Formats: sequence, C-alpha cells, structure tokens
Amino acid sequence: MHPYLFAIPLPWGRTFRVPSYGSMILLGLLLCLWLAQRRARRMGLDPLAVFDTLIITFLGGLVGARFFYVVHHWSQFADEVWRVVFLWEGGLAFYGGLIGGAAGLLGGLRKKRLPLRPTLDVVCSLIPLGHAFGRMGCFLNGCCFGKITDSWLGMRFPRVLIEGASLNPLLNVDGQRISSPIFAEQVAYGWPVEVFNRVRESFSAGFVQEFGEATVLMTDRYLLHNMREWSLPVHPTQLYAVGYNLVIFGILSFLLLRRRRAGEIAWLYGILYGTARFVNEFFRVNEPLPALGGMTVFHVMSAATVILGLVLLLDSRRRPREPLPEPWLPSGAEKDAAT
Repeated sequence: MHPYLFAIPLPWGRTFRVPSYGSMILLGLLLCLWLAQRRARRMGLDPLAVFDTLIITFLGGLVGARFFYVVHHWSQFADEVWRVVFLWEGGLAFYGGLIGGAAGLLGGLRKKRLPLRPTLDVVCSLIPLGHAFGRMGCFLNGCCFGKITDSWLGMRFPRVLIEGASLNPLLNVDGQRISSPIFAEQVAYGWPVEVFNRVRESFSAGFVQEFGEATVLMTDRYLLHNMREWSLPVHPTQLYAVGYNLVIFGILSFLLLRRRRAGEIAWLYGILYGTARFVNEFFRVNEPLPALGGMTVFHVMSAATVILGLVLLLDSRRRPREPLPEPWLPSGAEKDAAT
C-alpha cells in the first residue's frame, strides 16, 4: 500500500504529495485515449471526434462515480462534507461512473455525430483497461477492500498516520490520524458479533486467537486496536478486479476486429464484466445499503448488466452480418486515394 507516489517540497515550506489513486486513473486515461484513436481509425471512425467524446465520457463518469459513492457512503461525509471533493482519497463507484459515463457518451456522440454502436464497441473495448488501472489505484490507496480471511490470498495493510485530527477519536494516534481506509474501517466500524461467531466456526484456530487478541468488544461490535501496525488480513478484491479486467480487455481486444455486427463488443463487455463483478462482490466488504436476500446493490446491478447484455447480444444476431468498415482517412486523403 502506497497512497502517495512521492512528495514535492514547496517553496513556502509545505509538501505536495502525489496521490497514487489519482495518478493511476490519469495514467489509465492517457493510455486509453491513445489506444482509442488507433482503434477508432481502424474501425472507420474519426479519431479526433472519438477523442473528444471520450473526454466528455470520462468527465461524466467521474461525476457519476463520485456522486454514487457519496450517496452510498454518506456516513463518511456527513461530518466533513467538504471531503466530497477530495477525489485523491479514493471513493468512486464504478456503476455510478458507468451511468454518468453513458450520459456523457450519448452527449458526445450527438455533438460529434458519431455512430452509436461502432463507437460503443471501441469505447467498451477499452473500459476494462482503464478500470484495471483504477483498481490498482484502489489497491495502492487501500480502499475497495475485501472481507477478512485466513486464506493464503489474504493481505494485511499497514496503519498509515498523517498530520491532522479526525472527528472520530478512535482514528487519532499520537497527535496524528489514521489515513489507511482498510485500517480505519477495522478500527472505527469493525465487525458485528455475528461475524466473529462465523469466524470461530469456519476459520483456523490460529486466526480465531489472533482475532480475539487484536480486537476489543465495544457494545455489539469488535473493533481493531488502533495501536496495531497492520490490519487483519482481507481479500485483495482490488487485485481480483485488476486481474479479471485485464482478461476482459484481452478478450474484447482480440474480438474487436473479428466482430460480425456492430455493438457485439459492447454487449459482450456487459456480460463479462457483470459476471465477474457479481462473483467478486461476494468477497468484498458488505456495502451499507443491502439489497435482496443478503446480496448487495452491486450484485443486483451486475445481474441486471448481464441480463441486458444478453438481451442486446441476442437481438443483434437478428441482423445480417456486417463487414468491418474501411479504415478512416482524412477528407483530403480519401480524395487522393480515389484518384
């Protein structure tokens, strides 16, 4: 966990720390923009128009992702509302970004007069790559983590102290505050008693002993001691997401120039991502807003994404096969090629 890549001393005595989370998102965006122009040109689309549309899509996605996260985790911001704009601390919900990005994409398509389905194919073939960079940022930042586990896959995250004080006294240590999201979650919110009961029933004896020694019972919850140096091990769901997003990116990239009908890549993305996210959601920390039958809101949204993708993919099969368009050429180049 490295929430900051490096620090830059400022002339007036302060220090500017470059956040890992924002840096990874920016790096992923730049790479996707570069690839988008290449893929757009090969798919017969104006690369500059696609570039502009992707910028609009990204901004819409950023607003939607932050809005959805804040609504979903309002308790984190109720006492410090100004932290809503602290994007470098993490806190973006992907499905909110997907909705906001879709709105931005539709606006960009209309403004730039790009065809819907071919543009969707190019954009959706790159979303998992950008998403993988974002999830790596989550890993470095220590957010979007999983449930506690005694599996060999479990990872411990350090207690990171920074200057300042938190309104929650449990998060203040020696005049500093805990900034590690995983550590802060385990210290401030911990686990309900019924979770510890499940730990005793299904986890190893050594882990049960460690859990008992590392936590203290406060009313109806077990809270991690804030003087520990490391968190209890959790599923690295951020790395799981990095892995399956890279696999999806590879599959869609392979099929992009082999698709039979425009739109198939976009619909297949919905199916693959929705399925992977549905499975990964079982390992993530339970969300504050439960949905149906113990499933989270994101379980429901993932299932809906898969169903929608299947319906649209099957519907597209009713259309005749479409050959790939000729690569895009500037207007002057087209005239030269014709002569």
